Amino acid sequence: MSAKVFVLVATAQLTCWIASAGRLAICVAVIQIGFVNAKREMFESGRIVRANART
Repeated sequence: MSAKVFVLVATAQLTCWIASAGRLAICVAVIQIGFVNAKREMFESGRIVRANART
């Protein structure tokens, strides 16, 4: 295997790895944002239910 081919393969693998790591990071960020929004919505609706129950 020549050095040129090796560098080409290594670069391609590195690019794929960075791309998949980037996708993973995006997925994690989306999940975390969704989780925070869901918690906030639950908290808000819980407050509304308690306020309604009080009156």
